[in-house]
Amino acid sequence: PAAGIRPPETLLDLMRLNVRNNAAVFEGGAGGGGTGRSRPRVSEMLWGDEEHMARLPPTPAQTEGGYNAYDLICGTDILLFKTAQTAMVRSLRCLSGPSTVVIIEHTDRNGSDDDYPSDLRHFFRLLAEDGLWSPSVVRDHGRYLTLRMVRTREGDVPFSGTIPRQMGLVENSL
Repeated sequence: PAAGIRPPETLLDLMRLNVRNNAAVFEGGAGGGGTGRSRPRVSEMLWGDEEHMARLPPTPAQTEGGYNAYDLICGTDILLFKTAQTAMVRSLRCLSGPSTVVIIEHTDRNGSDDDYPSDLRHFFRLLAEDGLWSPSVVRDHGRYLTLRMVRTREGDVPFSGTIPRQMGLVENSL
């Protein structure tokens, strides 16, 4: 590292540094080159942990369970451990409102061109059981997948738990 610069110690530190380095994207309003929205906040979150969910930064809206409702929840490489996925689905339910969008970047470690990796298929089954989400794979570049989830609205067809694989898929619906 350069003299006087201490490298970040954790992934949370790296995420905070990324937000700080990209602050201009959010500040200054649309006319000034930014979005005019507040800067994203990076917080530690252990799936299913009530104390972690209660300590997250406040939002203007609350969920039915009294938690903060977030507009956007992002995660990357969070599906690898199937044993944590049930708690993750529960946490997403607790921290989302009707207009929340969840974006998950996932790496396919199986390398199959025919089917999604077993950890992602397991997550799809849990989402189908939960009944709250309408997921779609909006980008599929072989090993790198992007999953977009919104809450199911009244009248929507319930998610079946499967999505056919379409290699090279890129949608503009993030």
